[in-house]
Amino acid sequence: MFDALLRFGLVAILTIGAYWLTRLLLARFALPLLRRSRPNWATPVERSRLPMLTALLVAVITLGLAASILTDAYPQINNLVRILDTAVGIGVITLLLATAASVALVIYEKLPLAKDVPLRGFVQLVQGGLYLIGALMIVAVFLGVPAIYSFTALAAIFAALSFVFQDPIMGFVAGIQLAANKMVAIGDWIEVPQYGANGAVQEILMSTVKVQNWDNTVTSVPTRSLISESFKNWRPMQVSGGRRMQRTVMLDVFSVRLLTPDLLARYPVLAETQRQIAAGDLDGSSLVADAAGQPTNLGLYRVYLNDYLLRHPRVNQSMTRIVHQLDGSDEGLPLEIYCFLLDIGWADFEMTAASMIEHVYATLPHFGLRPVQRPMSVDIGDPPHTAA
Repeated sequence: MFDALLRFGLVAILTIGAYWLTRLLLARFALPLLRRSRPNWATPVERSRLPMLTALLVAVITLGLAASILTDAYPQINNLVRILDTAVGIGVITLLLATAASVALVIYEKLPLAKDVPLRGFVQLVQGGLYLIGALMIVAVFLGVPAIYSFTALAAIFAALSFVFQDPIMGFVAGIQLAANKMVAIGDWIEVPQYGANGAVQEILMSTVKVQNWDNTVTSVPTRSLISESFKNWRPMQVSGGRRMQRTVMLDVFSVRLLTPDLLARYPVLAETQRQIAAGDLDGSSLVADAAGQPTNLGLYRVYLNDYLLRHPRVNQSMTRIVHQLDGSDEGLPLEIYCFLLDIGWADFEMTAASMIEHVYATLPHFGLRPVQRPMSVDIGDPPHTAA
């Protein structure tokens, strides 16, 4: 009895000693070395369970070796300890690999490449596979059957689960396609109207994509819907350095007139613009006169706006810019200003676009043009007031 207690006491002391010795070596040597060589890796490793699981794995190996030597005189107990040690070892290795995958993901997500190729969904799938394989191997150890039987059962389970969990599997495949084709990356601003998503991508998971909307709400979009259905991604606009401004001003068709001496005398800006075109200071190539050789005030105004866009500091001059008319209707003649602004941020873009359109409305009267507006009381006169 005393001999048995002594043997098992030695096994316990060796196992516990191996655990704490490993923890001490990791804390005194391995982790400080990692902080000096890879400081970006040290924090995720220290905050994870990797040091503890590594020490626990060493303790499990020590337990197996010590038990096989010190308890050989007790075959039944030795066999039980061996089975428990093997099962615990498989569990520790499974947790160690899954934790290492999580730490590697944290380190990877700090890289610039992670925005274009997210791997969170892939890591989740790998961890799920590790847990499933580890559980089957532990069951095989307790049942005393070869591990090949466990993998055969695993194949049968996967075949059955492929029918039950079709959506997660299809979502995972879609996530791989999204990452491979670089269709969506973390930080992209996307619009998916069918799911009410309009905001920045926060996470790309195995089956869903989390989008933080412009009002700070969060929408979960199925990953496979981004493959099978259409959506808008604003990243190319941000990369290109120009955001499209396409605004229309409705003009009164009766304010469009030929340039006559009386009109030029009434609106000095028209005369000055015509003089600059004649002198070559303004590009009048878009100005086409009628058969009598008389351009219109709207034609000169288009020349003026084209020059305004050319000189504007916030207009991207390497992209298309044009001032042209659309088809008229009973609501007036649409004049469209089409260009790309350097301000790609929403707030800055709207401020610049608003100031440009305000300039358009403010300069219309100087060219004898009028915008279309519904009649108001100030236009038709207030109704007469009667004494009470």
